[in-house]
Amino acid sequence: MTGQMYRRPVSAVFTALLDAGFAIDAVEEPQPTSGVEDPELAEILRAQPVFLFVRAVR
Repeated sequence: MTGQMYRRPVSAVFTALLDAGFAIDAVEEPQPTSGVEDPELAEILRAQPVFLFVRAVR
């Protein structure tokens, strides 16, 4: 499986949703679980989250 990764400023994500008539219902930045074996990698992922989950409703 392949995918494309892109970064946008958080303000760009929220502004686009709000301008399209959505209301932000929930926001979550998942943290690494105990399954990350490399402590250094786990710390990097805690400091610089890779994912932002946003739930928006009309």
